Amino acid sequence: NVVFFTKNGLIKKTKIEEYMNMKKSTGIQAIKIKDGDNLFGVRFMEDNQNILFITKKGLSLRVPTDDIKPTGRLTSGVKGITLKENDEIASVLDLYDKADLAIITTNGKAKKILNKDFIIQNRGGRGASCIKLDPNDQVAAAALVEPDSHLLIVGKPNSICIPASDL
Repeated sequence: NVVFFTKNGLIKKTKIEEYMNMKKSTGIQAIKIKDGDNLFGVRFMEDNQNILFITKKGLSLRVPTDDIKPTGRLTSGVKGITLKENDEIASVLDLYDKADLAIITTNGKAKKILNKDFIIQNRGGRGASCIKLDPNDQVAAAALVEPDSHLLIVGKPNSICIPASDL
């Protein structure tokens, strides 16, 4: 499957075969994007995986890809996560069993959350808070980490590299 995500929380799953027979000189439309939305990312995924949405306001939603029915190329998708006003997607990850989640905020906070703390929920929900944010802070990035992982956090003007075990 080819799975598309938009910044406004839509998700679209399409069978890879829909994109196989095209003219290389002109290409084909892959997804219909609604006004005011943008493509956030694309992943190749199987039906038995879990998607983890993280929003800039610190909400998270874990959804199985089995819950998303495949649609044709020229569709815009369905609601993956319901966003609050002025919120948008910060990260979309394919969560696997051995990985935990590291979250970094724009004010430099970092937090690690155990994989088992993200319960599977229904697609289209609001999700649950995964990090407490100050009013002027938001999620800048999220990454899957294993015990021996390191994170390179690039800031302005300095950057640091820290072991995930330090979070």
